[in-house]
Amino acid sequence: MDNYNDILERMILKYKELSGNEISNESDIMIRLKVLAGEIYSQKTSEDFLLRQMFPTTATGRYLDMHAAERGLNRKSAIKTKGKLRFYCDQAATQNITVPKGCIVCTYNDGVRFECDNDYTIEAGQTYVTADVTALEAGAVGNVNGGTITVIVTPVAGVDRVYNGAVFKGGVDEETDESLRQRLLDSYKNVSNGTNKAYYKSLALSVAGVYSVGVIPKNRGTGTVDVFVCAQGEEVSSDVLGEVNELLQTQREVNVDVRAFNASGTYVQFCVEIAVAEGYDFNTVKEKCIENVENYISALGIGQDVLLSNIGDILHHTEGVYNYNFITSYGTDVVIEDDEYPLLDEFIVRQVSSS
Repeated sequence: MDNYNDILERMILKYKELSGNEISNESDIMIRLKVLAGEIYSQKTSEDFLLRQMFPTTATGRYLDMHAAERGLNRKSAIKTKGKLRFYCDQAATQNITVPKGCIVCTYNDGVRFECDNDYTIEAGQTYVTADVTALEAGAVGNVNGGTITVIVTPVAGVDRVYNGAVFKGGVDEETDESLRQRLLDSYKNVSNGTNKAYYKSLALSVAGVYSVGVIPKNRGTGTVDVFVCAQGEEVSSDVLGEVNELLQTQREVNVDVRAFNASGTYVQFCVEIAVAEGYDFNTVKEKCIENVENYISALGIGQDVLLSNIGDILHHTEGVYNYNFITSYGTDVVIEDDEYPLLDEFIVRQVSSS
C-alpha cells in the first residue's frame, strides 16, 4: 500500500500536469492537497485493515475472536500461578501468630507478587506455617524459581521470613492469536461431529492451561474414550484436569464413558558433533544449539514424534554451525504415543574440526 508521501507526490505531479503550474509549499493549494492526501491514506489504511480482519488466516485480536466464536471456540484466558511457601519466625512462637488471608509477599529479584489464599497460623511453640498462595497477576510471570520469594510486602507481627522451597509453575499467559488461529483452522480441517476424536480434542483444548491433547477411543474397552492432556512440557494442574473432566462429562456422547488423564512425559536424548564456522566460538554456538533444540522439543505436544531430520534442520539454521553429525547410537527418532509428550533428558554437543 502506498504511504502518505507517495500519494501526495502523485497528486502534486498530476496537478502540475493538468494546470501547468508549480505549487508553493506555503500555498493554499498545497495545504488542500496535503489534507486530501491524508484522508486518502487514512481511507486506504482502513480498507487494508478491514480486509485483513475479514479472514481467519489474517484476522487479529477481537476480530479473530469473532471468527473463532462462529466455530464455537473461545480464546483461552490466562491462569494464575499457585504454590506453597513457608512463613518463619526466628524463635519458637510464644503464642499463636496469624498470617492473614491476602497477606502479600514477592520475589526479591523482580517483585512478582503473591497473596495468601486463607488465614494460616503459626502455632505456639512452632517456628513456621505452610501457606497456599496465588500470584496477583495472571500468566507465566508467576512461574518463579525456588528460593526467590523472600520479601514480605505486608508485615505480620512475629513473622521474620518467608521462603518458597520449590519452583512455582502452572501460570499460563492468555492464548495468543497464533494459537487460537491454529485451533480455528484445525476446526475447519478436522470437523467435530460429536462422535470422533476431533470432537473430544477440541473440547479439551478449549480449557485454559491445556497445551496439547491426545485421544484414544476404546482404551478401556468398548464405549470408552480416554483423553490425555498436558501443559507445555509438563502435566496440567489438578484444577485444570478437573475442569477438563467436568467439560467432557457435560458434552460427552450418550452412553460413552469419557475421562481425562495427564499424559506421561517421555524423556529423549541425543548426541551430535558440530563443526563451527570460521570466526565463531564453539561454546557460544553449542549453547545456542542446545537452546534451539530445547525450544523445539518443548513446543511439541502429545503424540508428536521427535525426528532427527527436524533437529538437523534446526542445527543447520543455527548461526555458526558449519556442519553436524548425529551420534545415532546415543539417540534416534523417537515415536511418541497419543498418551505421551516428549521431554528433553539430555542433548550432548561435541566439537569436531571443520577441516
